[in-house]
Amino acid sequence: MKNKWKYGISLLVVMLILTGITLYIHYTPKSVNTNGGTPMPEIVYEPATEADFLRFEDIVRQNEIIQKLPENAKISLSFYNFNNGEREWDGDYLLTKGNVEKIKDDNVDIKMIMHSKYLSKLDANNFCFIINDAKRHGDFASELLISKTSALWKYKSVMSYKGCLGL
Repeated sequence: MKNKWKYGISLLVVMLILTGITLYIHYTPKSVNTNGGTPMPEIVYEPATEADFLRFEDIVRQNEIIQKLPENAKISLSFYNFNNGEREWDGDYLLTKGNVEKIKDDNVDIKMIMHSKYLSKLDANNFCFIINDAKRHGDFASELLISKTSALWKYKSVMSYKGCLGL
């Protein structure tokens, strides 16, 4: 009988310790700033040049997300600026598996628009970062033109990038 009590008390102590550790891990405030207390510098974007648009085509063709798109994917990405105080359209691009064409196509699955100033900082590895930064500044919008269920099934190969594609 004494062994049962010792076993029960030992089990209770272990459970209390584990509960305390779990509560400590989950309810300890986390620092919002993850770079050692130094605030992240704001990225300065320059107006897009013709060279930025040409570079965009090469960069997007090499991008992992574009390479992983399904064969029948069709995504429209349109760029705009406010250089003259009003919205002006810079260009329309059709993104398909491993390719980008400067063409307007209204028969697409996803329509995205973004301020062209973000092209100046775009490179082959930061496509999602740039889109998320544009979203954060209110310079990006997307519209799903097929049903959410169809999109999730069709674009299952790129679900880890769904935030970058407006899914």
